[in-house]
Amino acid sequence: MSDVSRQPSLFYHLGVRESFDMANNVILYHDTDMDTALSLKDMVTQKNTASSGNYYFIPYIVTPCADYFCCESDAQRRASE
Repeated sequence: MSDVSRQPSLFYHLGVRESFDMANNVILYHDTDMDTALSLKDMVTQKNTASSGNYYFIPYIVTPCADYFCCESDAQRRASE
């Protein structure tokens, strides 16, 4: 999800999964840009309301100590500091 050039392909594959009744999908996003993360989260929210699938958007960060944290934007900023 972090690579913008691959997002169209990702959403295509999510549509294919939906056509096979694979309703639960988890999208992991390495959050390096706040604006992009919010935009993607909005797209996922719209997809949840427009389709029969359940899409879970999970942003994560990697700390300098190589720890991974899944959290919301404000908590991510504090964790990275």
